[in-house]
Amino acid sequence: MPTIYGQSDALAVAVTALINQYSGAFILPVTAQRLFVSKLGIGDIPAIGSNVSVRVIPGAEHADLQGLNQVYDDTYTVAIVILQNVTDVANGGLSEAQMQLLLQLRSQIFELLCMTKISCTAAVHPFCDTMPKGVRSKGLMGEETGVYDLARLESDNVFYSASQVIYPAVGIVRRAT
Repeated sequence: MPTIYGQSDALAVAVTALINQYSGAFILPVTAQRLFVSKLGIGDIPAIGSNVSVRVIPGAEHADLQGLNQVYDDTYTVAIVILQNVTDVANGGLSEAQMQLLLQLRSQIFELLCMTKISCTAAVHPFCDTMPKGVRSKGLMGEETGVYDLARLESDNVFYSASQVIYPAVGIVRRAT
C-alpha cells in the first residue's frame, strides 16, 4: 500500500524534493529536509563552505466555506527555514559576503517555488498543479519577522530565515452537507 500523507505534510515532501532537485542551480548548494520541528542546536547548523540547511516543515491547513455554493476553499502551508552559521573563518566576525549570498539564495528558492506547479498525489485528498498564492516572512509560530532573524545573527552569527508558503488546494472540491 502506498504511503499517504496529511495535506501539508504531502506538500512539504513535494517542496523538499523540488528544492533538492534544483540545488545545483542555486547560488549556494543546499540540502533540504522535511522535518516536523526545527531544533536549533548550534552544532547542527552548517558552517560556511557546507551545504546550506533548508528545513521544510508542514504548517497550517485552512478550509474556509465559500458563499452560497457551500464549497470549501482549502489552503495548505509549509514553513521554509534557511540556516547557516555565517562566522567568517578568517577573522571570526560576521561574513558580510556570505550574508549577501544567503539573501540571494533565499530569493532563488522562493522564485523557484513561485514558478513551479506542484502535485501531491500521495495526500489524503490528492491535489495537482498548485502554485503558491502567498509567501510570508513569518516564523514557525506565525510571528512577523524580517527576511532573517537579526537577533540570532547578532548573538550567534547564525543566518535564520523563516517564511511560510501558502498553497491553494487545486482540484479538490468539497461541499458542506
